[in-house]
Amino acid sequence: MAFADENWVEVEKSPLLITDDGKTKKISYMSYKDRRQTWNFRFSFFGSQPELSDYTLSTTTFLPSLKSESVGLEGLVSISYNFGIFSSGLDFGLMHTSFDRDVSVFQPKASIHIIVDALFENPYAVPYFKIGASQMTFSNPGSSDIPELKSNLATFFAFGGMFSLDWFQKSLAMEAYFEHGLDATFLVIEYETFGGIPLEVDALPDIKQSSLKLGLQLVF
Repeated sequence: MAFADENWVEVEKSPLLITDDGKTKKISYMSYKDRRQTWNFRFSFFGSQPELSDYTLSTTTFLPSLKSESVGLEGLVSISYNFGIFSSGLDFGLMHTSFDRDVSVFQPKASIHIIVDALFENPYAVPYFKIGASQMTFSNPGSSDIPELKSNLATFFAFGGMFSLDWFQKSLAMEAYFEHGLDATFLVIEYETFGGIPLEVDALPDIKQSSLKLGLQLVF
């Protein structure tokens, strides 16, 4: 806090907001919407237990449903261009999980996202949508007929909500911004579904996959 008649010089855009009531100047942290830059980098980390449908374990064994036996881990790197009230950009990620019957899946993916993160001054709740593609490898070492299945390009869509964690500790959020450039931290809930995953073996039916994810996103 400083006296109002002191001289202030701002040499570059600052995330601090200076207000003057005639007697004193008050310094506060700018809202997310006001300090938002043209570009953002996002790093997301998810845990999920996806479910496979119509999986062919072998040429004689067809499973209508195959559930994950452990938490699948996924990491995403995203770049966003910020418009007036929303952001749009690209995601690149990798997911791996294991199912019962010794089936595991390795899943690189790419997607396009739309995030409505500047509808309000501070994004306490943010809806988003994305659509993308993946080429997967299903491993099944216990099967002598089909130990490994690879897919052709499969498309998916996902939607969810992000919930700001910064309001829990505003001083810590401000410190993270100045020291590390961290704009926001979000808790993320997402539902993702593949309508059909075509396999390289034409004789086998398409696989379906869906999952509910819980994760954390860091915005820089």
